[in-house]
Amino acid sequence: MKKIIKGVKTSSGIPALWEYGGYGIYDGIEKGKARLIAYPDGSLPTALFINLGTEEANGNHALVAVYRDCLVIDADFNNDCLMLNLYVVEDVNVDGDEVNICVSTVNRCCNRIWEKNLPKNWEQFTRSADDKVRTLNCRKPFYVCYPRKIAR
Repeated sequence: MKKIIKGVKTSSGIPALWEYGGYGIYDGIEKGKARLIAYPDGSLPTALFINLGTEEANGNHALVAVYRDCLVIDADFNNDCLMLNLYVVEDVNVDGDEVNICVSTVNRCCNRIWEKNLPKNWEQFTRSADDKVRTLNCRKPFYVCYPRKIAR
């Protein structure tokens, strides 16, 4: 299955996605949502920007450059039901300030049971998404290398 994810363009013109998310309790219901990005081999990307100055829980934490074959994982947690959707980037289209990232589903997980076996080198990436989506009031990135200079 294919879908379009809206990205952002940095001031230097690089298409990117935010690593975001975390977990909270809203009206007595446990809810979590997160997105993480990895290089095609499942390794940690170097963040373009780390948002350390935010007081916003479960918000945007790290800005990561995105290109063809990168991996994106979206995680949803709702009252003990965990869903992970793992995508591969097929195309990145930049039109002015608009960034559209075309992804296709590679694998899906429901409560830690994957539809297909995962490559060994993707396991840490998927575990990090599971951890982030269950972190109460998350305020930090989980799956990035920090850049040399961190903005505060």
